[in-house]
Parts: sequence; structure tokens; C-alpha cells
Amino acid sequence: VSEYADFAVLTNDNPRYEDPKLIAKDVAERLTCKYKVVLNRSQATEFALSIATAVDTVAILGKGAEEYQEIKGKKFPYSDVDVVRNLLRIE
Repeated sequence: VSEYADFAVLTNDNPRYEDPKLIAKDVAERLTCKYKVVLNRSQATEFALSIATAVDTVAILGKGAEEYQEIKGKKFPYSDVDVVRNLLRIE
């Protein structure tokens, strides 16, 4: 990410049984670009879109086509596509 990004928003993918704060800390230690940690994935996406300008590219990485987030052994419905559509009011 640091090679191509001016700024990164770190968030959860599937933390499973790991501590999301520790995952973010571990990733942040390797970044050379500026970043912000927003552990709630929907809020992180909203933040990233809110600070993007007309010349920026927002890459939402990690989940791909998965339709869930796995947290502590449970799968919760979640779709990056649906979140972005809702935030941008796209049907």
C-alpha cells in the first residue's frame, strides 16, 4: 500500500479470533505513508470516500466478493459493494 498510496485507512477484514487493534498496529508499523485506523469497516469506507477528491482513487482491499465478516467464530453479513452503493446512493 505504501508504495502507491499517499494515505491509507486501516480497518478490519476477517479478524476471526485475533485482536483487531493488534492487527492494525502490526500493519501500521510497516506503512511508510500517512494513515488512520478505523476498525469498523463500514465507517472506514465512509471515511475514505469522504476525504477523497475528484483526482483520487479509493481502493477497498481485503474482502473481495466475500459477503460476510468473520469475527470470533461467527459470520456476519457484510458486503463492501453494498456499503459503497449505499454511501454513494447507487442502486
